[in-house]
Amino acid sequence: MSTSLVSDGRRLATLVLLLAASLLIGNATTALWDQDEAAYAGFARRMLLGEGSWVVPEYPYSQPHRKPPMAFWLMAGSYAALGINEFAARLPSTLSVAGSAACLWFFGGFLVGRRTARLAAIVLASSLFVLNMGKIALTDGVLLACQTVAALALLRGAVRPSWGAFVVLWSAVAVGVLVKGPPILILVGGMFLFLLVFHRRRRNLVHLHPWLGLPLALLPTIIWLSLAWQEDQRYVLFLGYWYIARRVGGSVFGQVGLPGTHLLIMFVALLPWTAYLPAALRDVARGLWKRRLAAVLLASWLFGGWVLWEIPASKLPTYALGAYPALALLIARVITQYTRRPPTWERDRLLRFGFSAQIVAAVLAAAALTAMGFWVAEPWAKLLGVAPAAVLLIVVVAALRIARRRSQDDVAFLLASGGLIAHLLFWATIVPGMDSLRGAPRALAHLVASRSPSGTTVVVGRRMLSPSLPFYVEQAGLRFDDVLAEREPRPRVVADWSLLWRGQIRELVRQVEAQNPPRLPRAEEDALRLARVRAALGRPAPTALVLDQVQHESLAAELAGRTVVAVRAWLIDKLEFTTYVVVLPAGPR
Repeated sequence: MSTSLVSDGRRLATLVLLLAASLLIGNATTALWDQDEAAYAGFARRMLLGEGSWVVPEYPYSQPHRKPPMAFWLMAGSYAALGINEFAARLPSTLSVAGSAACLWFFGGFLVGRRTARLAAIVLASSLFVLNMGKIALTDGVLLACQTVAALALLRGAVRPSWGAFVVLWSAVAVGVLVKGPPILILVGGMFLFLLVFHRRRRNLVHLHPWLGLPLALLPTIIWLSLAWQEDQRYVLFLGYWYIARRVGGSVFGQVGLPGTHLLIMFVALLPWTAYLPAALRDVARGLWKRRLAAVLLASWLFGGWVLWEIPASKLPTYALGAYPALALLIARVITQYTRRPPTWERDRLLRFGFSAQIVAAVLAAAALTAMGFWVAEPWAKLLGVAPAAVLLIVVVAALRIARRRSQDDVAFLLASGGLIAHLLFWATIVPGMDSLRGAPRALAHLVASRSPSGTTVVVGRRMLSPSLPFYVEQAGLRFDDVLAEREPRPRVVADWSLLWRGQIRELVRQVEAQNPPRLPRAEEDALRLARVRAALGRPAPTALVLDQVQHESLAAELAGRTVVAVRAWLIDKLEFTTYVVVLPAGPR
């Protein structure tokens, strides 16, 4: 018996339409999300327009977000085809998430059966976390596609060796390393290690030729790193220190967690499929104990994509994203098994626990959605914003009731369709309702552009850490200038490079940081900013200012007669409100 989600044409068409709508709604109208998305959009913009390097990503307020350039190259290509806009920036992520699901649909059958693999594609694409990765221009969506292709090729080669599996595996690794560096190597390396221990036919791994494939896969990255080293040594050292040493030996931005953090995150991230997660993990553990082939293969995927990430203290939900296709396959297999042999509700404790956990996760998600709407959304969105939370709660409670009496087919369809409807409502109500505050940099840029002569420079005096502001200012045809921006390139680094080969990264970083310009104390920096804003007021070219309230009060006499507009904003990365004081150019417009 097959699940009706993939055998019933009407149900399948309904879910495909809901998925397409969920992936696309708001992608062209929603303002860029600070910090990461706006930084990545800015990297790609400068690459395409020739204002920045194609080798070393550069953009104001974006140094912590610099990564290998593949995702930015894809975004720049999307810009070239569709113009520089939000939809084009997000298109690579959208296509990557859809492509990851398509990989399970077409190529996951050897693991769980063709129809179950198709159900897994729906589970993956409709899960809360993965679905939203397709709507934001991050590197993680593209990396997920590379990881999915690499994992499927590796497991296919472990079952039936072929040159096709070899080529696909190491090609995906090559692209994945250029997208985000080590994560895909951790996934593939962890899977190899696990299969060497547990796979009965471990000799098949020899035919994947890792001694040849890995060097070939790393060759494009080595070439890029050599070019980047010639252009900016600090950038290459930054990548090694920030994305490897800091995450292995500590954390970044205080993002830490205990072992098990990723598992807890999954109970929310996998909504609306959380109910089946405990049973899925139980089944793979039982299968691994009995050395069943499918369980061993899928467990290796979980090991490389999730379990290894529980070890470092540094924790971000995206670290374990590479395991989500494996979880989708396991969840789909549980649903299919329950469809064939309906469970006894009173005896299947993990199924009861799963649905109870799903209700708790849904309540937490609904509370967060409602609070977000009432906190920062427009009045109309505060009212309508209750709808996605209400739909989510109704769906999970109804699924619990149906699961006691009817086929899991009906439960799965209700969860998939209801979850997608709740997601659609969220992006149709709460997100647009937040844009007036969250998307304030876009409104600010449009305001200045509409009330300033051509050639106006927007001078930022306040402390500003939002990459979306320079993006929208430059998109509006204005010039962007931060008063403390470095005007001259830094000299080449002088350091003991043998420390790199000896693994003494921290000492090397210390030598490099000692050659950076000294960081000013807060009071001195504020005074310097104010002095440079005063100097900017004397420029003959039209100049608009973006200040904080203290700077505006200090410059009250100099700004007499100038039009001043206060723009209220919500900084989502800091979860706090602020006000941009915008001073429009003097004279006729």
